[in-house]
Amino acid sequence: MESPIRGAGWLEREGLDLPRIYRWTGEGTVSTAELLVDPADSYEVELDVVSVLHHDTLKRAEIEINETPMQERELLSRANPDTGGEIHVLRARVTGRPVADDGYCRLTITVPHTASHEDFHPGCGDFRQKGLAIQEIRVRAEH
Repeated sequence: MESPIRGAGWLEREGLDLPRIYRWTGEGTVSTAELLVDPADSYEVELDVVSVLHHDTLKRAEIEINETPMQERELLSRANPDTGGEIHVLRARVTGRPVADDGYCRLTITVPHTASHEDFHPGCGDFRQKGLAIQEIRVRAEH
């Protein structure tokens, strides 16, 4: 999340005062990242989510690789060593050889809705529509 993201639907970097930087999906409900990965029969995708304004957003988030939807999903939690809080890990499996031999992967993250901090804390002044605050994305090829 520290480097520029080739894709769309991301807000600016945050957490610059922390050891790890994160980015929110938003202003809309669809965010994409274009990556190069090894062609494989299936992939395990993990999103490290450090914040979400409405828990339902994480529960109903969807992942696709090159328009192939995830077939399995799992929500895990672990301690965040940077803040002492919690990191939610959305783990998904995408099967069916969604990536061609050129390795091009468009990872699409879709959330059911967005919200602003102003919605939950009136007067804070942050009206940006946000989905998930993601600290890391991992895409692992499974041969």
